[in-house]
Amino acid sequence: MSFIGRKTQRWAGAGLISEEQAYGIVRFEKERGAGRLLKGMYGLGAFSVLIGILALVAANWQAIPPDAKLIAHVILNIGVAGTVYITAQRGVHIAREMSLFALAGLTLTLIALTGQVFHLNGSIGGAFILWAMLCTPFILIYGRTWISLLPWLGGFLTAIFAGVDEYLMPHLNDTQEALAVITLGTVLPLAFIYGAASAAKADRGDLQKLLFQTGAIGFVFIASVACQLWYDDGLRDVIDTPALLLQILGIFIFAALGTALTKYLFVEEQTGISGETRLFMFGSLVAMASPFILPELESDMLAAASFIAYWLFLGLIGQRTGRQGLVSLAITVVALRIYVIYLELFGSLLMTGFGLITSGLILIGMVWGIRKLSQAVGKINLEGDSYE
Repeated sequence: MSFIGRKTQRWAGAGLISEEQAYGIVRFEKERGAGRLLKGMYGLGAFSVLIGILALVAANWQAIPPDAKLIAHVILNIGVAGTVYITAQRGVHIAREMSLFALAGLTLTLIALTGQVFHLNGSIGGAFILWAMLCTPFILIYGRTWISLLPWLGGFLTAIFAGVDEYLMPHLNDTQEALAVITLGTVLPLAFIYGAASAAKADRGDLQKLLFQTGAIGFVFIASVACQLWYDDGLRDVIDTPALLLQILGIFIFAALGTALTKYLFVEEQTGISGETRLFMFGSLVAMASPFILPELESDMLAAASFIAYWLFLGLIGQRTGRQGLVSLAITVVALRIYVIYLELFGSLLMTGFGLITSGLILIGMVWGIRKLSQAVGKINLEGDSYE
């Protein structure tokens, strides 16, 4: 009996589902998984052919005239792009996704080959910006799964960060660089959330999930890093005028207004932009902005307290939305941050045997406490669901 069969049989025995429902679930999963082996073999065969072609080309690369290389590569790209269209029209999903993946890689190599043939003095940022401009329309129209979406996201983010670093930052002074970094750190995650909501309205589930997770991770990462700015008073060297402080606060206010507008632009049932999501975004923006409001203040205590407060806030969001994984992660991160505080305060004692024993006991106790607290929160979630 399969894993899903054992699970459904256990659920049926506990009275959670009927025997007919258990049979229907097993049948659905079997039909959904049918053909996976054949699809995987098709994929391995296509990959083997591609590697073989590349090996043949590489072995005779120096003997091939530059013009012939470029023309052959252009024809290959056109053929793969045509394959994307044909497989999309015929509904051959796995072939479409693999063709998109191949097209993304071949487009990047075509850009590199063009630069080599014509001896162009390009850069990584320029190459990825051009790649994003060429590939993004294909992904937005035809991309449906992680096979094509995840590589596109990696290249798209590379284009943004490399482009900013190569084409914008060299022309800015320290003050302008600070404004550019703050703008990118606040507007980019918000833009991904907006993109996710638009993808959800277009019934693009995987794209919506990928963009939303990217935006949410961006908010969490940047807010967590911003909490560490309390450690250093270096901000006073950058934010040295009231006018600059107002400009920085204006960026955060703009992002907050953009967050508020999601209530009126997107329907929660269609896009998933709920009140809790907006609360998460607002809280993250507050955590980002706080060190800039008081740039003269340097405080290790505030750095630790703001970080812990922010992750407790994330745990609350997880509790309200029923995301037990986020709750457990928040509990773990807060516990580890408290342990770091202990290391900061009593670091010199750790060099002694007594200090090592104490640290080990504290760490064991924290792991035990994290486990018990996560289990307790999980029970609370289950009890809350049972009364709804």
